[in-house]
Amino acid sequence: MVDSSNIYREQQKAVALEFMEKALAILVEVDDSAADCYLQQSIDTCMASPRMTFPEDEFWDCVEELPHLTDRALFLHRQNGLSIEQIAKRLGIEQKEAAERLSDGLALVRGSFSLTEH
Repeated sequence: MVDSSNIYREQQKAVALEFMEKALAILVEVDDSAADCYLQQSIDTCMASPRMTFPEDEFWDCVEELPHLTDRALFLHRQNGLSIEQIAKRLGIEQKEAAERLSDGLALVRGSFSLTEH
């Protein structure tokens, strides 16, 4: 038997995470305070994000210079295993844009993309 209260809680959590992602994007854009770091930590805590391991053949030092949505697409995929469809929904973007951003992020960490290209 399916517990409808658990389903409802998970749906509400998903909606809250979508709002939190939108708020995070705004905070990053205005760069007004360290609030974006706290919000990012809250999102990771709410999602029970595991500590991410970085493959040795990937270069992650430039990730912080990626555009915000590209950075988030990469981390949502790598850290939390979200699909392109889930990333698009979470970030409020089209699936095609989510796929492009994830592709750009992966290309960067794999060394086949330069930030100067975009």
